[in-house]
Amino acid sequence: MDKLTRIKTLIACAIVALGFSSCSEDQTSLSIDNIQEKAIIKGSFVYDDNKTSSSSTAVNTEKPVMNTTVYVMINNSSFNNNSSSYGGYTTLETTTDAQGKYEIEIPAVENGVTVTIKAKSFEAPYYKINSNSGSGTTQNSVIAKDAVYSSPEIILSDIKPNDIIAAGKATYNHEELDKTVFNY
Repeated sequence: MDKLTRIKTLIACAIVALGFSSCSEDQTSLSIDNIQEKAIIKGSFVYDDNKTSSSSTAVNTEKPVMNTTVYVMINNSSFNNNSSSYGGYTTLETTTDAQGKYEIEIPAVENGVTVTIKAKSFEAPYYKINSNSGSGTTQNSVIAKDAVYSSPEIILSDIKPNDIIAAGKATYNHEELDKTVFNY
């Protein structure tokens, strides 16, 4: 019986300790919806698939990244004088239009906020000129390679209420999916 009484006492003490350490109703937490002041960020995303003309010479083939999700990650420490007590990020989303342009309203505070902008990756062909030499002539052909296009990260700091920020035009990078690997 003595052991049972001790176990009951330990459980009762643990419950009391939890009661004292839990949050009270008057404590508040960070809510992005409570920040009334706003700023606007505008920008665009493009990619270059390197598509060539019929003469097999490279031409500028910059195209808009259409209807793609754009992620705007706001550093939560920005909302409390850059204190690390608010860790992590709040992520907002918007979508590019047919010209690859986006616009988003974000919460902003007087000491400024820091954001990281990145858009969703996608797969599409990347075109290359393939030169074949032989019999004293060079024959060019265009080949398409499967590729993943990824947006660069754009970091903007010190965004304050009522700012209108031009994030500019960002060009996606590409990585070919079917790389040839040589084993020696």
